Amino acid sequence: MLFAHVMQGAAEMVLDRCTRYIESDGSTVDLSDEKKKELGNMISSMADKGLRTLCLSYRDYQADSGDEPPEESPDEDLTACCVVGIKVCVVFMRLPLLLEKNNLEQTAQVCHPSTHVI
Repeated sequence: MLFAHVMQGAAEMVLDRCTRYIESDGSTVDLSDEKKKELGNMISSMADKGLRTLCLSYRDYQADSGDEPPEESPDEDLTACCVVGIKVCVVFMRLPLLLEKNNLEQTAQVCHPSTHVI
């Protein structure tokens, strides 16, 4: 049976475990040292702007036997899907106000006008 191991975390650390990446057209390409450096520069640029960076990656693998995945999931030889920069916005409110959905939506709008609370 085929399983997928999905990893997300600090962009530099996850990218170090990747050997391939997905191009914008959906094709999977080997991750060269030059491309790793280019992505590293992009990550540094986002971090310099105060963004927290994450890399999302995966690896498909076959189970050794049966329908159960192996106990230890493979965390090397991953394929990078994307690198994202996240702006963290902290807003202080009194707790009772924060717990009401309408106030959560208003708080989210303070952080970014296109933020939606589900």
